[in-house]
Amino acid sequence: MLGVIGLIWCVAWFALGKEGPIKDEVVATTAEAPRVPYSRLFFAPTFIGSVLASFGAYWALTAGLTWFTAFIVRASASRREKPATFRSCRGSSVRLTCF
Repeated sequence: MLGVIGLIWCVAWFALGKEGPIKDEVVATTAEAPRVPYSRLFFAPTFIGSVLASFGAYWALTAGLTWFTAFIVRASASRREKPATFRSCRGSSVRLTCF
């Protein structure tokens, strides 16, 4: 359903969307923008926060993908050949097949 909505949005965007007028004063001010040193960019709190958040997200993803299946197999004492069904907090069941 969302794919159909996205396709309709794209068709409408291509049919109705258009570029706005480019003003000469905007182009002139961007050409004269001051240079910012890399040290100021790399030590900005926003950049440091994004690097730490990205590191944490990738670390959690990697740990989950690497160790989750092995942990569930050991914790549930199930065999690897047998699919296991687990209940989540919402009550929906998740079916895992451990190879």
